[in-house]
Amino acid sequence: MAKVVILSGAGLSAQSGIDTFRDSGGLWEEYDVDKVCKAGCLVDNRAQTIEFYDKRRAELETKKPNYAHEVLADLKNKYKDDIAIITQNVDDLFEKAGLEKDKDVIHLHGFMTDVRCEKCGFTYDIGYKAIGYDRFDGKCPNCGGKMIRPHIVMFGEAAPHYELLNIELQNCELLVVIGTSGNVIGVNTMANFVEKSILNNLEPSDAIEEELFSKVLYKKATEAIEEIKEEIVTLLKKENIGLGGVLFTLGRGGSGKSEQLIATANNRPNETLFVSIERGKEELYSKRKLNKSVDVVNSITQMFENEKFKQYKTICIDNLESIGNDEYTTLLFKLDDILDQSIYLHISSHLKKDYKYHPRLNELSEILSKRENLEDL
Repeated sequence: MAKVVILSGAGLSAQSGIDTFRDSGGLWEEYDVDKVCKAGCLVDNRAQTIEFYDKRRAELETKKPNYAHEVLADLKNKYKDDIAIITQNVDDLFEKAGLEKDKDVIHLHGFMTDVRCEKCGFTYDIGYKAIGYDRFDGKCPNCGGKMIRPHIVMFGEAAPHYELLNIELQNCELLVVIGTSGNVIGVNTMANFVEKSILNNLEPSDAIEEELFSKVLYKKATEAIEEIKEEIVTLLKKENIGLGGVLFTLGRGGSGKSEQLIATANNRPNETLFVSIERGKEELYSKRKLNKSVDVVNSITQMFENEKFKQYKTICIDNLESIGNDEYTTLLFKLDDILDQSIYLHISSHLKKDYKYHPRLNELSEILSKRENLEDL
């Protein structure tokens, strides 16, 4: 779950030329919202409802993401697991800005270029075409059914992705609300739930209690986004220990402390992982903080077996003098089986001197020689 949750509404996309239903003019003036946007409209007024969404879909083709979309997309790509992008908008402007649908963005109310078969429930993309004039000729590619509807959550229909929003809020440390009136989703409750929050709208809304937010920015999203970005980056930099990665010091608190650090690591993925075994032989053997140095090996290998660590580009293991030669050998072989990333092993001089007494010197050298960018210090 992410530390930063960004919830956007129609105000964000309005700057890209997409009208909201509260604006005057545009498609929303041509149609009665009650007849094309509410539950049951596909039964009572199907033809006009399909026509309305066909026009909205076609209109979307030429729209481009604005600067706020681009900044948020860049942040998401940089801090993949730390930021959740959640939007009430059904447009594809975040995707045009470089994010992947479903994987990087949660669309609470559906997606305009998707349609859904009412017979089998299959959802598929028809681009910006009208239903019936798409590459599937208005037939479901899964079952051949002809009852195809926009994949949009109408007013009064269930919105299953709200559960994803609730899940992301569980560990949220910073909530950013951009371009929403608060009439559909209760952002007041959300702001109460988190430690820090930012509200960015063009103007106050009767449905939002601004005093509940840590910071309020009444300006265009494109004008506020740099200040919002600074708040996000500042928070996430504090969360990451070390330069460009996560630094873990194993061994100063016993194996229990190591396990605690490993658990913390699950929520702090980054580009580079630094694992430091900060302990001398005296501390290891005399003070008995760990019963055996093999505990260190087990802690490290357990860490790297976790799926989340596969995204690290570099693994740096420092101060290997703290573990014995047997455990050192075991560690190298375990890592060789687990990891495909580059590994930087910082080896102390006394271990190098002990190599001549090691029965598996040749195997160790072979493993080391296979690693690209290996630093043998």
